[in-house]
Amino acid sequence: MRSMTSRTIAGLAASLLAIAALGAARQESVLLVRKAKVGDVSRLQTVGKAQVDANGMQMELDLKGTDKYTVTAVAPNGDITQTEQPEAVEITMQGQTMPPSPEMLRPSTIVTKPNGTLVSFTKEDGSVDENEGRMHNATTIIFPDTP
Repeated sequence: MRSMTSRTIAGLAASLLAIAALGAARQESVLLVRKAKVGDVSRLQTVGKAQVDANGMQMELDLKGTDKYTVTAVAPNGDITQTEQPEAVEITMQGQTMPPSPEMLRPSTIVTKPNGTLVSFTKEDGSVDENEGRMHNATTIIFPDTP
């Protein structure tokens, strides 16, 4: 009986060792990238809330928006060019609805690398808004360049 228990324990130990070796075996590396085709369309909804202190006066700001992204070009190196067109923007300050500024409704052109890194961000008139670029980087997942 004792030798049967020893063999069972040895068999279990060998099985566990084999399973552990399989798990430790080198796995295939995967490189994460974004892929797109010209004409692809996606929509993104954004919801934000901020509390602002303006000269000691506390204000609450709510933002809601829907943006339509249309892929307009894919470069041979994989860079993706998209047009971002705001479809809806709602701004509420202290419970009062405010109209969005015309600038908020202008389309933008965004170029990103396949890993999500921003290449350029320009408004319809060709102007560059550094804050928009910062917001893009802060709200976008950037994949590593290596697996």
